[in-house]
Amino acid sequence: MELHLVRDFGAGDIEAIEVSPAVLEIEVEPRMVDEADRILMMHSVPGRFVYAAGRYPGQLRVEIGESSDLDRIGEALLAITELPGSTPPSYAVRDLIADLYRRREDALERKEADTIEDEIALELYDDEDW
Repeated sequence: MELHLVRDFGAGDIEAIEVSPAVLEIEVEPRMVDEADRILMMHSVPGRFVYAAGRYPGQLRVEIGESSDLDRIGEALLAITELPGSTPPSYAVRDLIADLYRRREDALERKEADTIEDEIALELYDDEDW
């Protein structure tokens, strides 16, 4: 199995309520895709994430949103690493999940700061209380 972050979390613009989701690409041997699909399906609903087949056999894409459970995604990835032919060790998955937590928090902070700056620029704050 190979893991690639193909799109990072994004702050978007003032009209977007949430940060834009990150996309994680998972590549497994084509013969293992059904089992990887089963694992992702079991974790997707409680983990609040969406996944789909990628561009070619053996590729799956996981969309990780602002409210996605990164621990549940980590559990799914660890289960996939246990499939025959998987290469990343468990610490690599744990490092990836820790990095995703950090990236999402950074995007949330950027979003909050950008929203405040946009509101100030649009003069949405009233000076009456000062």
